[in-house]
Amino acid sequence: MKRYFIALLLTAAAACFVAAPACNRKAGGGRRTIAVIPKGVSHFFWQSVHAGAEAAGRESNVEIVWKGPAQETDYAGQTNIVEDAISRRVDGIVLAPTHKDALVPVVERAAREGIPVTIMDSGIGTENYVSYVATDNRQGGANAAERLAQRLGGKGRVAILGVKAGSVSTDQREEGFRETIKAKYPDIEVVAFQYGESDRARSLDRATDILTAHPDLDGFFASNESSTVLKTSRPARLTRSSSRTPTRWATRRSRRWSPSSTARRRRAR
Repeated sequence: MKRYFIALLLTAAAACFVAAPACNRKAGGGRRTIAVIPKGVSHFFWQSVHAGAEAAGRESNVEIVWKGPAQETDYAGQTNIVEDAISRRVDGIVLAPTHKDALVPVVERAAREGIPVTIMDSGIGTENYVSYVATDNRQGGANAAERLAQRLGGKGRVAILGVKAGSVSTDQREEGFRETIKAKYPDIEVVAFQYGESDRARSLDRATDILTAHPDLDGFFASNESSTVLKTSRPARLTRSSSRTPTRWATRRSRRWSPSSTARRRRAR
């Protein structure tokens, strides 16, 4: 995670020299400030991102301003945080958009005002950013499908416990899972799909509802940390396969799952 964020911060810092007049005002000296804005702050994944950002900031002599909404469904709250960063005239913004469309206007505003934006984790419906760094989430979902199919012997009834519509990273994981099951495992049926709205308690309620409606369920696919909350009294019958957050895909425990990362750079417009 530290290396991941060093790359993000160096990308944002480099953009200051070539793309943004707002950053060039400090060309004569002074410590640069980068706002790092996650989807939320409650999940373990974002806490590890915070630690990585701070470590990278110390190493690169960049001041990190870390702030995110309490909940990943608070689109307005995240928009306000980005607007505040723009008003403070930070030198760059690293943003994990809570929604692919809701954050477009404020990202485009940052671009108009000469503040470079690096998008991380989830895509966004605009090209007005300087770089995009994320896990190959669709491949991650495909890998989860392969793993669950292996555990089930290629047949069974499974359910998907998703996160929320419009979150590009988890949308892609869920799509990758469904596409792989449909294309390669005709004897595995996806019998239910529900969103937990990035909330642990709600995810557990949805999982309980699914189990009640499908008592013969063989497996679950949970597409992020908040949805991996299933508890069951039938551990011998039910298999859990979770497409974990990108940081977990990269850990030693799940090294065999590591999909290639994707990174794209675009000129600020």
